[in-house]
Amino acid sequence: MQESLPQGESQKPDTEPVEDPLAHEWRTYERELQRLIWEGYQGRFALIKGDEVLGVYGDEEHAFVVGVHRLVSQPFLVTPILWREGLTRPPDWVYELAQAATRPRPEPPDPFLQPGLATIHYTEVPELPPDHPLFREHRAYRRELPRLLREGHERKYGLFKGDDLIGIFETHWEASEEGHKRFLLAPFMVTPILEHEPILRGPMLQELRAQIRAAREALGPDFFSRSPHPR
Repeated sequence: MQESLPQGESQKPDTEPVEDPLAHEWRTYERELQRLIWEGYQGRFALIKGDEVLGVYGDEEHAFVVGVHRLVSQPFLVTPILWREGLTRPPDWVYELAQAATRPRPEPPDPFLQPGLATIHYTEVPELPPDHPLFREHRAYRRELPRLLREGHERKYGLFKGDDLIGIFETHWEASEEGHKRFLLAPFMVTPILEHEPILRGPMLQELRAQIRAAREALGPDFFSRSPHPR
């Protein structure tokens, strides 16, 4: 028999509705949208945390990686800046300046893939010392390298974490971006897949090369640039 509730009382739902964890950021986007459109950023991507638009970027991946580095595990919003009916478009010259300032930049050439460098066969490259922070990743790369070469992946980029090959990518940027998405600030290795390695990539400079890469990605002026519009 179904029990009835006392008169005047209504049945409450089993669970309370859960607010979107990015509701605050979405409200900020709605508040700032007209300004962003007016300043010419239509079609670009906004990185938002709380009440603040932290930056505007030319592509979603760039905005996401900046968010991961700056905010680590804190929630943030990356969203395209989309015009809608009723918003005022900027003058053409404002739009063109803003678009040029946030245009995605091509990845610079990898200095270790340039012609003319002295090289050695990968079988002659020594292992990293066991206490090296990327020892397991480098060992996994050496283990997988013959197969990767047979399958035609030379001059592509491998992403390694621990003993595993995570994926193969066309560019260093794509591999690094995937590594940051998966592992946040935990160490991982991105390396070009080469049968003959430049001597500069020998064991004495492996760590230096990793530091140069990390600095270019995490500390470069473009990587952490704020939105060019004034606050």
